Amino acid sequence: MISNAEECEMIEAEGTAKLPVQTGKAGETAEIKAMGITRIQELARFEAEKVEKGLKDQHETNLQADEATLKPEIEAILQSEEDVRSKAEEGARLQTEEAKLKAEEEARLQTEKEARLNAEEESRRQAEEEIRLKVEEEARLKAIEAKLKVEEAMLKAEEEARLKVI
Repeated sequence: MISNAEECEMIEAEGTAKLPVQTGKAGETAEIKAMGITRIQELARFEAEKVEKGLKDQHETNLQADEATLKPEIEAILQSEEDVRSKAEEGARLQTEEAKLKAEEEARLQTEKEARLNAEEESRRQAEEEIRLKVEEEARLKAIEAKLKVEEAMLKAEEEARLKVI
């Protein structure tokens, strides 16, 4: 142990602690102690490196284990996302196809309805035209009939007038 505090100098050992080293008359002792401290420092550094390497190895092992554990989960999530995307695309395609078919059906029904209405309108016009022609024909025939009756009456009257004159 160091007996004289004045002959001691505190030195820093790798930033960890200050160790007393004797200086002065017993320089050899100080040198031996300094070598011992250096050796302790080297051993401490070696142990720290060993611990650090062990921690790094353990960390790497943990990362690999995590990766091995998470990789199937990540792949399952990615596959699930792909399935969802595929289903969404298929759903959108089906909705588009359904909308297209619905629009085509509505257009076909509208065309059929317009054609039916046009046919009904044409049929109504034809029926009205036929009725008008029949009414006109009946009126013409009645006019002719009336004219013939008038002429017949006139001829009778003329005949009677001629017979009276004779």
